[in-house]
Amino acid sequence: MTTHIWSILDHKESLWVKWIHSYRLSNRSFWDVPIPSNCSWGWHKYYSFEIRNAGFSLHIKVSDLVMDGNWKWPDEWLDLYPALNGLPSIIIRPHIPDSLYWKDKDGNEVEFSSYAIWNTLRQHHQQVPWGNGVWHTVRHLAYMQNVQEKWDDVAEWMIQKRKSNLARTVIGKLLVAATTYFIWQERNMRLQSNKSRPVEKILDIISTRVRLKLVTLRFKNTKLANHMVEDWNLPRHLVIYDQGRID
Repeated sequence: MTTHIWSILDHKESLWVKWIHSYRLSNRSFWDVPIPSNCSWGWHKYYSFEIRNAGFSLHIKVSDLVMDGNWKWPDEWLDLYPALNGLPSIIIRPHIPDSLYWKDKDGNEVEFSSYAIWNTLRQHHQQVPWGNGVWHTVRHLAYMQNVQEKWDDVAEWMIQKRKSNLARTVIGKLLVAATTYFIWQERNMRLQSNKSRPVEKILDIISTRVRLKLVTLRFKNTKLANHMVEDWNLPRHLVIYDQGRID
């Protein structure tokens, strides 16, 4: 029954729903239509749905269900849904705007977001030490020594540099992408096939992949760019000299 009622409320694309809205409801709200005296048994069940029968509508507010901090559920609801008896009391503050919060896995109330929901529902694993070791080693290649191992810090750096085309920023973005991918790959390999590679091997794979991308780029002749070309052992012709001028 609830599936049919939801189809009506959601205006599901079907001939039956269109007929209901045109003939039975006459384009009125399902919640506000009075129960006809001559309706069939099936339609009487629809019209007598618990929410309608309790006198509720789509316009009711939480404050209408609370008195002196206690819930005012219909008595028959308390028998049908015992969990309602265990709901904590709340205090309505009419002069404070409503806010939406999510209770995380530790019972803390945090700002509602898709990330908060995902972080609560996802399966958590113990952090592996070799992941931080990889990042701690490679980050200096993009002059990112001040960016810590936490993903929030890395993501914040990426957001701040999203419009930058400086050489070290481009290398940093490539390095973050390659490091993320190969740590994820190594993690899956260790979980699924019980195989592992030394950290040094992972570092070599990351630096090689980034270097293969760097040899397709061109760098302006700046002091920092020249240092990076040397650090990555790139061909000197990748540095573009501006009208023979060397900075």
